[in-house]
Amino acid sequence: MARQIVDIKGLTERLPLSVHQIYKGTKHPKNPIPHKKFGKRLLFDLEKVWRWFDSLPGKDETMEF
Repeated sequence: MARQIVDIKGLTERLPLSVHQIYKGTKHPKNPIPHKKFGKRLLFDLEKVWRWFDSLPGKDETMEF
């Protein structure tokens, strides 16, 4: 499967975060959102972003019926 690379707008469509929150997250000192700079643009590999997201602390809530 081909890697999915998105810019910051593409990432805001997939995560409930604003552009400002994503920029701030890329500069987090301990656990930044994984990204690459291409000129002045930030690019994100979605597979790495999902791994980053899954590594965040907190309990995964699942609903069982």
